[in-house]
Amino acid sequence: MLIADLHEKQGKRELSINNARKALKIAEETDDYQWQAKIFGFLSTQYRHLGLLDEGKIYLEKGIVISAEIEDKILASQFRGMTYQEMAYYAWEEQKYTEAIEKVELASLSFAVLPEGKFKDFLIGNNEEMFGKSYTELKEYSIAKQHYYNSLNLLKKADADNTQWGANSYQGLGNIFLLQKNIDSAGIYLKKALSITEKTNHTSLKQNVYQNLASYYKEKKEMDSFAFYQKKYNAILQENISQAQHSLNNEFNRIINQKTKNPYKIYILTGAVFLLLIGVIIFIYRKRRSNSHIKAISTNEEKTSSLVIPQKTEEELLEKLNEFEKSLDYLDKNMSSQRW
Repeated sequence: MLIADLHEKQGKRELSINNARKALKIAEETDDYQWQAKIFGFLSTQYRHLGLLDEGKIYLEKGIVISAEIEDKILASQFRGMTYQEMAYYAWEEQKYTEAIEKVELASLSFAVLPEGKFKDFLIGNNEEMFGKSYTELKEYSIAKQHYYNSLNLLKKADADNTQWGANSYQGLGNIFLLQKNIDSAGIYLKKALSITEKTNHTSLKQNVYQNLASYYKEKKEMDSFAFYQKKYNAILQENISQAQHSLNNEFNRIINQKTKNPYKIYILTGAVFLLLIGVIIFIYRKRRSNSHIKAISTNEEKTSSLVIPQKTEEELLEKLNEFEKSLDYLDKNMSSQRW
């Protein structure tokens, strides 16, 4: 599961799922219900990230069923809370933000009975971050900011504020300040998120932070820095899309092989994946059109200024970044265990 977690942070869903399945086989052979529940939850998360929401929900339901076998009531309550958290993520993905808030509230009630300590603070800190994300989408920015502050306070108590979890909250705060046109405050939180992000190998986190930084520098009309982070964002976006397409294709084939006895399910799955791929193509097309428009704007504004970073230096930095992302040398001791 540690290997699965490392691959998950790199966006390599196929390898992450394969290793999680190996762990699941061991857990089932040894009747370890606690680990089975955790792994079912982890697999649910991976399928959600791939966009296979129905398949992910199947694993979440399996986790709920197996958790009934956990004799330790505290552990059972912990898993129940984590299940509500995952349900909140599904609701958020489906743009049901009020429902996401309701699920996070249920998660908080489940976590309330856990013994005081860093792990409880960590779990509730994650809850607060999801509250912040959901209220941001509802444009209730004041409430959202307070939840992000709560998240950071709890994660600090859990020694996890300088991990990807903390970076998510710093980025969330930076994003709100950007939306409110409070550029100076946005810069403080986004740069903090960046300092954490550059030490991790979490590709989806890098994608979000680079995108927000590009927007930040565009608002400041610092077109050299804007172009630099826009380029980094485009590079990591294309890498994540490529990895997602590869994982999705292989996982789709595996699901079809398992369900060949029911042709109707195959048709449904085929249609779902086809629509998903069409969505990806449209997204890439729109992104390229947007980038072309941005490039034209940048060219006009750069007539009176030159880039601070020479092109050769920028290319060298990007090459080193790509090499770093492909390595497994970095492992933050605070990130050695996944949420599930």
